[in-house]
Amino acid sequence: MAQAVDRDTNRPLEPPSEFIVKVQDINDNPPEFLHETYHATVPERSNVGTSVIQVTASDADDPTYGNSAKLVYSILEGQPYFSVEAQTGTVECHCDL
Repeated sequence: MAQAVDRDTNRPLEPPSEFIVKVQDINDNPPEFLHETYHATVPERSNVGTSVIQVTASDADDPTYGNSAKLVYSILEGQPYFSVEAQTGTVECHCDL
């Protein structure tokens, strides 16, 4: 409920109005990986840029509203030897084995 009132007299300037606020989506579901852990090996003498593994996550937030369901992959440890493609989750090796 909301109502406009005069600041000086505190008298209503109009009748109360009812507002309904609908929350379309909030970031209430964290992303979850398809597997708890991923294991991969890199063959000896692999070229720099060799694809090692693709990790996959999903998010139960509403993808039609906002960016709360958008997934962006990044590596927290293992750089500069490995990188991950931000949209696909493909991990690449950047080491000379």
